[in-house]
Amino acid sequence: MKNQNQIASEQKDSNLASTLAHETRKNNTSRRIFLGTLCCLLLALCIGFSACGDDGDGDGDDDIKSSDIVGRWQLIESSFTDFEPCDFERWDEYKNDGTFVSLDGCGGETWTGTWKLEGNKIIAMEDGFPDPIVSTIVSVSANELVLSGIRDGKTSIDKYKRI
Repeated sequence: MKNQNQIASEQKDSNLASTLAHETRKNNTSRRIFLGTLCCLLLALCIGFSACGDDGDGDGDDDIKSSDIVGRWQLIESSFTDFEPCDFERWDEYKNDGTFVSLDGCGGETWTGTWKLEGNKIIAMEDGFPDPIVSTIVSVSANELVLSGIRDGKTSIDKYKRI
């Protein structure tokens, strides 16, 4: 026959085993939830990163092609405040061969030089001047070109229409 100490000890062992089994099941469930959550997060990251294209230079504008810029563009709007009404008769023509011609609407003078597209920037070198004119392409469509640049130390946004 078992004495009371043996019975109590067996009950404690049984309770301990039951508690351990419960904790193990609880830990397994927690692990499964953690691993499931981790897998979902990794999957979301993979999908998120695969949706981002690599255009090479990080500016996001490698889809702008020289052919989008080639043509004659007339200035129709500017944030630069020192323009005369005749300044809006000005036009710039970017040619396929990498040259450009600009007509000053007020004085009728023309300027010539070379141009190239680098990412989302038009780099123009006017004949006879050592410093390039750098304009950032804000947007371009079949009929509209919006450029940002520095004029007299201030940022200017200029809108052109294709003519």
